[in-house]
Amino acid sequence: MVRNVVDNAMVYSEGSVSISGVVQDGLLTMVVTDSGPGIPDGEKGVVLERFKRGSSASAKVGSGLGLSIVKRVVEAHRGALRLKDRAGGGLAVEIELPLVGRNAELEQLRKALGSVAMLALCLLLVQPQEAKAVESRYPAPDGSSEQVLTILGVTDTPLFAQFVAGFQLRWPGVTVIYEETDSVPLYDRFLAGDTNPKPDPVISSASDLQVKLANDGYALAYDSPHLAQLPEWAHWRNELFGFTFEPAVIIYNPDLIGADEVPRTHLTLAELLENQTSRFRGKIATYHIGVSGVGYLLAAQDQTISSNFWRLAAAFGRVNAQFSGSSPAILNGVADGTLALGYNVLGSYAFARKAAGANIEIVVPDDYVLVLTRSDDDPARCALP
Repeated sequence: MVRNVVDNAMVYSEGSVSISGVVQDGLLTMVVTDSGPGIPDGEKGVVLERFKRGSSASAKVGSGLGLSIVKRVVEAHRGALRLKDRAGGGLAVEIELPLVGRNAELEQLRKALGSVAMLALCLLLVQPQEAKAVESRYPAPDGSSEQVLTILGVTDTPLFAQFVAGFQLRWPGVTVIYEETDSVPLYDRFLAGDTNPKPDPVISSASDLQVKLANDGYALAYDSPHLAQLPEWAHWRNELFGFTFEPAVIIYNPDLIGADEVPRTHLTLAELLENQTSRFRGKIATYHIGVSGVGYLLAAQDQTISSNFWRLAAAFGRVNAQFSGSSPAILNGVADGTLALGYNVLGSYAFARKAAGANIEIVVPDDYVLVLTRSDDDPARCALP
């Protein structure tokens, strides 16, 4: 966000650029001012949209993405973005962000999102028939067996077990059954009715497939009491609920790639693979878009946003990139040195693995970052206390 707003100011300014900030009442307010042509009042809303540029920008090269990225980051942090005229000419970009831990509203939101995750809010789906499935069972801590919550999801079982533990602290009388699968098989099996027992929440990182299930009539609305505390993008027709915010990152093995050559943009990654093809042959990995729903979703968004996508795809082909249906396989390969670099790996897995001591480093790209939310579907109404 900061890089984009400052770069914008430097590109368009005819003089100096000023950056100032103040912390007050749990808010950080940053103001970046320039002495450029400014933006007419009628265009201030337009330039915040993707691929839209103001009339005063016609003489400069640009994609029309900078301020839209700033806007999305600010909104994701529940902040405010204001474009103002600078006294004497130019533009002042004012960004206001709540400070974590100091803002009561943000703390309430954090608790609400935690409740969404633990209560596994229901997208109420219709499942036609049953079939055999593998399951991990977490008995009710109080020893009862009357209530069972069955979850079909794509999150690694050891990680999801932490959500189960938190949930059962709150609901000790509920047994939880969790089955882990991949996003495309999850979608296909649900449509085929190949799940037994029938899942309650269906949780997937392939939000496009989840939305399709809802749009194709498999969902019943659930008016959660927590909806008022969720941002608009986190629920769809009260049938689909998102409860995470996960960046797609680049991971690399620091023994195989030096700090001075780490690619920090999509373009520099393509150039690295083009210039050192032999060195990285068979040592790069990303998701298999034919198997991984989240891999397909991320690749589709890469292609939409970046003019370098096909160049990067060609570079992957040159180095015989490895394609995987899961994050753990890529993380394991980079950590043990079998792979040098993993592309578009979900940041939630990467940061957890690094915190556990894995030999990986993480790059959040400087040019743009794809972010997804895990979303929650349900084939049956949750029968919770």
